[in-house]
Amino acid sequence: MSNKPCLNLRRIANDFFLFCLLQFFLPASIGGYKKDGDIGHYFTITINMKKECFELLDSVTAYPGTVQFFNTVTSRLKKIWKQMSTELQLSPRSIDHFKKVKMQVPLQGGET
Repeated sequence: MSNKPCLNLRRIANDFFLFCLLQFFLPASIGGYKKDGDIGHYFTITINMKKECFELLDSVTAYPGTVQFFNTVTSRLKKIWKQMSTELQLSPRSIDHFKKVKMQVPLQGGET
């Protein structure tokens, strides 16, 4: 009988760590709380290091300003990465070539 645990916790931890290095999630909001109780619009931008792209996950396609915000954030992230990459020895040194991709996600209905 083996004394090894059923789950390899070290492997799970290593896989999770690797996943965290390969994909960064940036939750975002446009609008915010207003006097009339409108919460605003929420979406997620990811930096997918494995696929070398920025991803926009948005369930409401018609909300104004989302794509513009996505372009602004990705542009600023590229600049920050370039400034920090030499000092922190980041790999890759540049993410300027990363594509911008709007991911297909389930659309949010009018009553949700």
